[in-house]
Amino acid sequence: MLCLTLLFLIVCGINKGIAEDSFCRTDNTCDCCNSNPTDGSRELSDICNRQSLLWKCTYGCKDGFYGGKCFNKCPEYCTRCALDFGNIKSDDFQICYLCADGYYNGTGVTNCSTPCPTNCAENQCGKTTGNCLKGCTSNNWSGDKCNVCADTWYGNNCDMNCSDNCHGNLCHMVDGKCMNGCEGNFAGDRCEMCKTNYYGINCDKSCTNCLNGICDRSTGICSDCDIGSFGDFCDNHCSLGCKSFVCDRYDATCSEGCKYGYSGDKCCVNNDKCEKCDSTATCTQCKLGHYGDSCSLECHKNCVGGCDKDSGGCYGCTNGYYGQTCAHICSTYCYEAECLMTGGACLSCKNGHYGPTCNNTCPDNCVNEICNQEDGMCLRCKTGYYGRSCNLECSLNCKDNICDQDTGSCTFGCVNEEENGCDQSTASTESLERKTNIMIGGMVGSFILIMIIIIAQWFILRRMSRRKSPEQNYVTPNRSKPDGENDDEAYENPDMYNDGEL
Repeated sequence: MLCLTLLFLIVCGINKGIAEDSFCRTDNTCDCCNSNPTDGSRELSDICNRQSLLWKCTYGCKDGFYGGKCFNKCPEYCTRCALDFGNIKSDDFQICYLCADGYYNGTGVTNCSTPCPTNCAENQCGKTTGNCLKGCTSNNWSGDKCNVCADTWYGNNCDMNCSDNCHGNLCHMVDGKCMNGCEGNFAGDRCEMCKTNYYGINCDKSCTNCLNGICDRSTGICSDCDIGSFGDFCDNHCSLGCKSFVCDRYDATCSEGCKYGYSGDKCCVNNDKCEKCDSTATCTQCKLGHYGDSCSLECHKNCVGGCDKDSGGCYGCTNGYYGQTCAHICSTYCYEAECLMTGGACLSCKNGHYGPTCNNTCPDNCVNEICNQEDGMCLRCKTGYYGRSCNLECSLNCKDNICDQDTGSCTFGCVNEEENGCDQSTASTESLERKTNIMIGGMVGSFILIMIIIIAQWFILRRMSRRKSPEQNYVTPNRSKPDGENDDEAYENPDMYNDGEL
C-alpha cells in the first residue's frame, strides 16, 4: 500500500512539472539528467535507464530541475531542489539545497525564498546568513547586510550628511541628532547654532555688547542692548544728555527726553538751541533763528525762515532787505520795498523810476511818469510829444497837438488842412524845422546881444578914460588972472581948457 502511494505521488509530481515549465522532456529523452559528475563522458545509457516505466536519472538532475526524471523546474530563487516529503499537502513542497543568486535562506526553513538585502553590491549575499558578500552599493551604507547608515550619514536612505559640527561627525542614523555633542562653540541637537555670546560661520566671534550675549548667528546683530548702548552691535553709547542714559536701540533718540540744559532729539548739545542730531555729539539742525556747530550763534535779525546752519546765510529776507545775511537795504525806489535777495534788483519800480535798482528817473514827458523798467522808454507820451523818450514835439499844425508816438504823424489830422495843405506825413519834419529855426535864431540873437554888450562896454571905458586924462596932465598956466575972473570957475569946468573938446 505504501509503495502505491509513493508511486502515485511521483507520477503526480512528474505530471505537474511537465504541465507547466518542463523543457527537458523531449521524446522521453534525458536532457535534464546530470552527467557523470566525475568526467561527464558517460554514454546516454549510463545517464538514465529508459527500459523501465519508472526510469530515472542515474546521477540526479541538472541545476534548476528536480524529480526522478528531472522533468520539474525548481523555483527561480532555488538553484538545486528536491521534493519535500514531509510537506506533501503544500503546493510548494520542494526542498532547496542551493539558493539562486540574490536569495538566501532567511526564514529558518530550507526554501531560499528571502531576497538578499537591497543595498548589497551586485545583489550578492551569503546563502544562509544573508550577509552582503561584496560590500554595499554605496559608502552611505554599513553593516553586514548594508542596512544601517555609515558614519556621517543619516535618513531613510542614508543620503543626508551629519553636521560637520557634530563631535566626531557622528549622528543618529534616523533623525541626524549629534550623539556625542558639538565641536567648538556650536550648540543645538544637530549643532546648527552657536552657543550664547558667539556668532559667525565657525561660531568664533563674540557678541560682546549684546544683552545677555544673544545675537544673530550669521550677522552678529544683537537681539537687544544693555542700557546706555545702541546700534546693531550695541557698540555705541547713548548721549550723556539722555535722561537715565536711556536711548532707542536703533536711532539713539533719548527715550525719556533730555537732561536739563541739553537739546536735540539725541540731546547732543549742552544748550537749548538744537533741534536734531546726527550722532551723540553733533547737531545737524538748529532751532529757528540759530546756527553754528552747537547752534550758539543767532541768525541776522532780517532773516526769514531761519538761516544755514554752517554759514548763517538767510533762507529769506524781511521785506526791504537783501544779501546773504539780509544786511543790505533795498533801493528806496523799489515798489513796496521788494527786491531780489541776491543782488538787490527791484522786483518793480515806483512810478517815475527805472533800472535794476530803480535809481534812474523816467523822462519828464512820460504820461504819469511811467516808463519801461529796463530801458526807461516811455509807455505813453504827454500831449504834444512823441518818440521813445517823448523828447520830440508834435507839429504845431497837428489837431489838438496830438501825434503818433513812434512816427510823429498827426493822429487826428492837421489844423486848417484845406487852407495850408497840411501833410500829416511831414508834420513831424515841420516841427523839427521849427525847432531848428528857433535854435538858430536863439543862437544868432545871443551872439548879437553879446556884441552889443561888448561895444557898449568899450565906449563906456573910452569915455571914462578921456575924462580922467585932463586931471592927470593939466598944468595951471603961469599968467595973471584977468580982473574979475573967478579961479574956482576954471577948476569947476576944466573942459574949457581941453583944446575946445567938450
